[in-house]
Amino acid sequence: MNDIAKLLTPVDAGTAPFPEDSRYHGAPLKTATLADGREVRFTGRRFLPQPGTVDIRSMTRVRGGDRLDLLAAEHFGTPSQGWKLLDANQIRDARTALDEVGARLAIGEAPAFSRDRFK
Repeated sequence: MNDIAKLLTPVDAGTAPFPEDSRYHGAPLKTATLADGREVRFTGRRFLPQPGTVDIRSMTRVRGGDRLDLLAAEHFGTPSQGWKLLDANQIRDARTALDEVGARLAIGEAPAFSRDRFK
């Protein structure tokens, strides 16, 4: 098994220490041993929530000059919560989230994280 395959092999070593408002709160901490014997620890992969599991509170339209951190501060009270906008809209790449002026964005939150959301 190569090093990449080993890193993808699910080995649970507890929970990664992220704050409660982090998108990675509750993520498993994983351990892998590389071919040279080194042990590495990493946070398990996080997947977007399934469509229909996000509680949509409202909608907004992308305006020219919008920024994810400013929209998060406006809708969630803190600029660090932009990931909630990405989750609600099934957007994987934050760099493209606000590219289309006039596009509708859902404002909402996924339910509390469960270990099933991390692999």
